[in-house]
Amino acid sequence: MDKKETKEQFRRFILGGTIWSAIFKAVNIGFSFLISIVLARLAGPSEYGTYVYALSICGILGIPAAFGFGGLLVREISSYQSKMRWSLMRGLVIFTNIFSLVFSILIFIFAMLIVWFWEDKWTLQEAVTLSIALALLPLNAIKQIWGATLRGLRHILLSQLFSGVVHNFIFLLLVAIVYVFITQKINAILAMEMQLIAAFFSVFFMWFFLNKSYPKSIKSTTSIFETKHWIKNAVPFLLINGMQILYIQTDILMIGMIKGMNDVGLYHIATRGAMIIAIISVAVNIPLAPTIAHLFSQGEFTRLQKIVTLVTRATVLSTLPLVLILLIFGQTLIVFIFGDKFIGAWEAFAILVSAQFIYLLMGPRETLLSMTAYVNYTVIGLMITTILNILLNYVLIPIWGITGAAIATAISGIIGNLFLVYWAVYLSKINPTIFTYKIR
Repeated sequence: MDKKETKEQFRRFILGGTIWSAIFKAVNIGFSFLISIVLARLAGPSEYGTYVYALSICGILGIPAAFGFGGLLVREISSYQSKMRWSLMRGLVIFTNIFSLVFSILIFIFAMLIVWFWEDKWTLQEAVTLSIALALLPLNAIKQIWGATLRGLRHILLSQLFSGVVHNFIFLLLVAIVYVFITQKINAILAMEMQLIAAFFSVFFMWFFLNKSYPKSIKSTTSIFETKHWIKNAVPFLLINGMQILYIQTDILMIGMIKGMNDVGLYHIATRGAMIIAIISVAVNIPLAPTIAHLFSQGEFTRLQKIVTLVTRATVLSTLPLVLILLIFGQTLIVFIFGDKFIGAWEAFAILVSAQFIYLLMGPRETLLSMTAYVNYTVIGLMITTILNILLNYVLIPIWGITGAAIATAISGIIGNLFLVYWAVYLSKINPTIFTYKIR
């Protein structure tokens, strides 16, 4: 393949998937950001921190509920569809749906028993908020499964629409209705109740459109189940997703345990800067994942390397202006947007934004390893990152509070991602970084 053809494929990739994916991701993150603004201003740091803390616990408990089937579904459905193995695709869809739903309900029941058995460990506000958050477990699990199914079927925009955009829009609509017609004082319990309602409606809409997205062949065939194969191959994705979520939520949980809900609220606002930077990277990686899996399985390594390099460089260049704006005007923006009660989030905000940009320079290292034959190395890298993050948080949070948590996240993230880059380069022979380094 010549250079012109590769660039044309890259252009089609960008126009066909990434631009719309970026738009949807931008809208979703915009909604998430708006939710943070509204709740932070209406509830204040302590109530907002209680709400975030409960969602963090729910996120960690959701790790075994989805059981790593998200990544497996994207990879296997894409493969089954290209090979027209409809019976296996049908069996995989049925098995993952039933498994995740039943397992998430069991986790919900067990977690509720723990919350109320040790009720003296929580304030009443925290216990009630957490109980409502736990009810999200089955809904979130099924959303992950259905979203991954849509991505595997290459309905990437539908997946983004119903996994995030619709949910956040409904939640904001509910907040507006409550604010105008019921009360202008929104606490953690009320916010979590609205999250539960929004999740229910988004799951319903996703179910409706997913049923219309299945290939006709899958509806008319019998199911074949390769349960042992699927579970075995889902375990690495379970560990990857688990390490990712633990890495993200460790800061929140440890700040809550060591410093309290007020600092949780401040730190979560600080993470909004990193979330903004991640928008382009995530938007690119979502459609890039099945492309990597396809080209690698076909042995088209030269084409894959050129596409990965072009995508990484485009991502960095398009994100750089935003990074500079956040670092130069970040402190003013925090006060203006969230209020002067959140000025204490500035130092952590700047550290997390800087770290996120460094990650972008390393390219889609996790996606590259996960979508090829080296997914186990992603697990190892994330384990290193997560363990290091926990240890650093344990040392730095008591000393520097949320700033220490941000430093811990930045250091552990950079070290862990360097391991992933090393393995991506020397195992898959594909260089994911912005820098040119000829391997093949």
